[in-house]
Amino acid sequence: MKKNDVLYDKVFLVKFLEQLNIELEYKRLDGKNEELIAEAAKCLAETFAGVTVKEETISEPMVQAVHLSIEDFNEFVYNYMKNVVEQGLCYIAINRKNNRIIGVLACEDFDPDEEVPPFTDNLEPMNKICELLEVLDKRFLDTIYYKTNKKVKKNDFVHMFMIGVKSDKLKKEIAKDLVRICQDDAIKRGYKGMFLEATNIKSATLISKYFKFKLVHDEKGMLIHTKYAETEHFKDIPPEKSLDCKLFYKALDPEYDI
Repeated sequence: MKKNDVLYDKVFLVKFLEQLNIELEYKRLDGKNEELIAEAAKCLAETFAGVTVKEETISEPMVQAVHLSIEDFNEFVYNYMKNVVEQGLCYIAINRKNNRIIGVLACEDFDPDEEVPPFTDNLEPMNKICELLEVLDKRFLDTIYYKTNKKVKKNDFVHMFMIGVKSDKLKKEIAKDLVRICQDDAIKRGYKGMFLEATNIKSATLISKYFKFKLVHDEKGMLIHTKYAETEHFKDIPPEKSLDCKLFYKALDPEYDI
């Protein structure tokens, strides 16, 4: 680890962390470190596709709904991170006691003109997820244009795509740190705003309560979200996990405050 790679290095709740044998360091993910990228992808895949904590399986509801295995989802995440990591918007939390990754936030410089080729074979179910997210993103872009008269371009917005933390007792704290680091970085780099699609109740609560991300209403005053019960592939997601997928947004430039 190079010293100038370290973005944020904080030891907090000292006694509690020592009991867990954890000492945290936050870094930007090194795009040239294949081993670290693979470990970060595995952390996200296990968190999203299903990780067992205290005999309870925790998983991202949309991934679970399309029956993606951890192995297949890991392939998707690894390829995604390889594609975006050089943009410098992926961040990791490392336990310095064992030098292992315990948290990851994967973001991208949103390109409205990018066309993602369809997934095939074992990754074909990802098309169902991407189709739902693309509908929300298109409504978001149209709303930005309608309310600001500005067309979204590359280098305007940070798209927060995935966040995963493997530490049960520190899950919320590490997630909060990762998002805060990303936000501070985005401001320094001149981004106009940040957005994400919150697919479950926990992520929606985290991003709205602690970081003041807001729900977005389009030019007709309609909330930009999709109710799972009204979809073909996600209607069986338990309501206690989530009723819908909501788009959240935070302006970093007053001109883009909608």
